[in-house]
Parts: sequence; structure tokens; C-alpha cells
Amino acid sequence: MKIGLTYDLRSWYIDRGYSMEDTAEFDKKETVDALDDSLVKMGFETEQIGNSFQMIEALAGGKRWELVFNIAEGLYGDGRESVINAIQHGKAKNITIDLSCENNKLNLS
Repeated sequence: MKIGLTYDLRSWYIDRGYSMEDTAEFDKKETVDALDDSLVKMGFETEQIGNSFQMIEALAGGKRWELVFNIAEGLYGDGRESVINAIQHGKAKNITIDLSCENNKLNLS
């Protein structure tokens, strides 16, 4: 199963002029790499997509994933954490995730 990882990398936004306050909840590269490594160790193929802007570019370029694992916080507003979900709606299979793990295997249903 190919899993795309979406996240808001703090350094990406800082490099584009966003403030430390704007990016306070965003992730470090080490966090994203640790999540990626864990999924790979469980036998999944992964692709680090990035934030909502990067996801739009990837989808426009024809990229698709069977599941999108989203930890992106978004920038502003009440719906900021659901931006990735809105973008990918209909582009990936709808899968319910049971986040329990047994024997280092992620249970998907």
C-alpha cells in the first residue's frame, strides 16, 4: 500500500517569510522522518508529500496514493486542519484507520 505523508514543515514556511508565531505548531524534519521510517518498517511504501501547496502540485502532476496520512496543521482559521482532507477528497481511497498496532503491524480496516 502506498501512503502519502502530509505535514507542515516549519522550515518550509520560515524560508518563505512566515513568522515563528505563524509556524509554532508545525513539524521538524526529524518528526516527519521518524513517522516515515515507522511506516516503512511496518511494510508500507511511503512518499513524503509535504503541505497543502505541495500536495496540490503533486496531484496536478498526476501523483496518487492509496492512503494519505495527514499531520498537517494548516495556517489559519477553524478549518485549517482539514485543508488536506478537502484537497485529496476523491483522490485517494477512503480507508478507516485503526491506529492500534500488533506485532509492529498497523491495522487498517
